[in-house]
Amino acid sequence: MEFFRVSKNVYGQETLIGVSWDMVWLFIGAAAVFVIVHIIYKWLFAPAPGIGISGTHND
Repeated sequence: MEFFRVSKNVYGQETLIGVSWDMVWLFIGAAAVFVIVHIIYKWLFAPAPGIGISGTHND
């Protein structure tokens, strides 16, 4: 499986002409894992809603 597609230019040097679409699933999976881990982190460690920075309450 080729991840990078290359071609020769007029001077005989290899030139990158594209990247294989086979790798797109790797990046989609990595993004999904990042989102899920972020949601779990926020759910476990986020402060309770309604607590302001100043810490004062109007009773």
